[in-house]
Amino acid sequence: MKSLLSNRSNKKAAIELSVTTVIIIVIGVSLLILGMFLVRNIMCGAIGLTGTSLDKAKDELNRLFGSAGGEVVCLGSVGEAVKMSPGQQNYVYCSVKATAQNAKYQIAVDRNQIQYKPDDNSAAPPGTSGWIVDSGWGGTSGIVIPPGDDEPKTILVINVPTDSPDMTIIVPYSASRNGQVIKSNKLYFKVSRSGFFRAAVC
Repeated sequence: MKSLLSNRSNKKAAIELSVTTVIIIVIGVSLLILGMFLVRNIMCGAIGLTGTSLDKAKDELNRLFGSAGGEVVCLGSVGEAVKMSPGQQNYVYCSVKATAQNAKYQIAVDRNQIQYKPDDNSAAPPGTSGWIVDSGWGGTSGIVIPPGDDEPKTILVINVPTDSPDMTIIVPYSASRNGQVIKSNKLYFKVSRSGFFRAAVC
């Protein structure tokens, strides 16, 4: 009788231990996944604002409107150079805040005036003109921007090769309203290698 009770007690203890182990494993895996997600967000968030994330671009453009003002602001026009990553297409965004109804806006980029300056002061790598996938916005006649429309506009797409050296890319642009230039400026971008670990994680 005592042996039977002891066996039952042992089985009950084993079941409780198994359930506790499963719970601990589930909690541990959940924390591990949460930690990896947090680390990935922190590390990959520093890559820059020229990727396909429109939300990041919009937030940054709204911040620039607050500090720089005007009708047109573009990423790379104020503060530190915006980062571009080799081995992928990088998108350059501008935003327009129309001051009148039916105003037509254009943003022009002269591909031939874009400067590529490697950090080691060497000559620009050959074939940089082929990096430009698309440039300019609004065509030749312009596009009507209704007041209140602050959606980012893609004015330039640069496909930076994987083997590109670290460099600064300087992009002159001009913005026009109804055919008249209202702003001319230069945008600054920094091509920097993300490193093996970040490349693997991001």
